[in-house]
Amino acid sequence: MNADLASSVLLAEYEQLKKEQQGRLAIRDGSAYAGLGAQAAVVAAVVSGQSPGLLLLLPPVVFLLGWTRLTNDRKVSSIRRYVREELAPGLAALVGEGSPVLFGWEAADEPRRTVHKGGQLLADLLAFVVLPLAALVAYLVAARGPVPLGMVAGVEAVLLAGLAAEVVRYSEVFTRGAL
Repeated sequence: MNADLASSVLLAEYEQLKKEQQGRLAIRDGSAYAGLGAQAAVVAAVVSGQSPGLLLLLPPVVFLLGWTRLTNDRKVSSIRRYVREELAPGLAALVGEGSPVLFGWEAADEPRRTVHKGGQLLADLLAFVVLPLAALVAYLVAARGPVPLGMVAGVEAVLLAGLAAEVVRYSEVFTRGAL
């Protein structure tokens, strides 16, 4: 394959990856807002006199939205890493010696990346784990409902603990050299 054709293919791949990344960013960010909206709606319903059992709706809904956020965030990071480590060097090799740094902003380090990652970890844990767990505790304290619903709350707590573990694992806050 000649260099012009190869570079055209790599640039087309880059454009497609950036479109996918933009879509995933929209889904990732939207899931956080949807989760907060769902929590506000359920809490408002319970405070206005609806059944405390509605609180049991929060954990599965927020779990799904949190998992969606986590999955899309990982894919966004994977695209960034692929562009930085594979695509840019491949295109640079085709362009030749003395070429400018390609997609340099993809590889640029944020001076406060660790602080931002730590803040994002706290925000994700609060939005997708702590608040739904608080809803479970509020249900268990207020409802004194049937045992099967208490068992549902237990399963939901386990799901949220699993999500918390994955959020922390993929946060990059505790990876070597991150702090």
